[in-house]
Amino acid sequence: MTETAPIVCSFHTPDTYYREHGERQRAALERQGLEHDVRELPKDPGQDWADICRRKIAFLAEVCEANPDRRVFWIDVDCTLLEMPEWVRQFSADLVGFQRGFASPLSIGYERRTRFWEPCFFGISPSPSGRRFIADAAALERASSVKATDDYFFEEAWRANAERMSFQVIPSAAVVSRGVVGAGAERPFFVFGSSGQVEEFKGRVVQHDRVGGVAGAALAARVRRAGLAAAKRTERALPPGPARSLRRLADSAGVTGALTGTGRGAGAAGGERGAALAAVMAASQAGDAPAAAAARARLEAAGVVTDADRATLEAAGAFLH
Repeated sequence: MTETAPIVCSFHTPDTYYREHGERQRAALERQGLEHDVRELPKDPGQDWADICRRKIAFLAEVCEANPDRRVFWIDVDCTLLEMPEWVRQFSADLVGFQRGFASPLSIGYERRTRFWEPCFFGISPSPSGRRFIADAAALERASSVKATDDYFFEEAWRANAERMSFQVIPSAAVVSRGVVGAGAERPFFVFGSSGQVEEFKGRVVQHDRVGGVAGAALAARVRRAGLAAAKRTERALPPGPARSLRRLADSAGVTGALTGTGRGAGAAGGERGAALAAVMAASQAGDAPAAAAARARLEAAGVVTDADRATLEAAGAFLH
């Protein structure tokens, strides 16, 4: 193997269904000459399917850390890789994978879906942005007590990092059940497998809201209006010199754009996270350090803290000071 050869990883529990798929997965990857790290992990007492799914985050982060200069691919153990085309093997973006639901590029986006990726098979590059993506997902998974599968943590990391990531979407025709082999067509190379437990756990694990949905947009607008009004009151109460300094800090940190709606778009904090961020700012402007700390803890527990969030927290710290 050369230094730049990719590595494919997965894991399975000792259950008969998953162990048999693990054995088939290893054999298939070895036949293709693909280096792999497919392990059997113990199933802890009381763990259900959702708990096991979220272990994917820490496992994948571990493999990425052990292979800092290589492309790392994840494949669900009950899926099948018939081959790995060279254009997938040597992908040039930070992240490569299928769109949610193996959808066509004609439906790309969040209009009907709450998550962007189908994380049964995807590759993470060794680029700083690629590794920050998985590191953010792993950090949130370690700190979070919510009942959620791997999809939730990957989506949180994606929304926090998407603006600075390049990505490639694998065509839906690459899935065997959807591929149409014709003149000049790429041969389908991926077979999706499902244990059938997704529907059973729907409603029992945390789900995302649609990005840009009407409710989310209305809440974000209310948070921005409240924050902007509070910022203007604070600025008017300060002497001219400190007021100008605070305005410059807010502009450079990106807070002005966040409050006026000219900054971050789909990735802006909303829902519980948006409310927590607004509470941090309000408590800081009131000089209430304990309340600001408590709101910040709620923000950090609710999802990945983005660069825009950190800029707002920095400005809130200036208000508090």
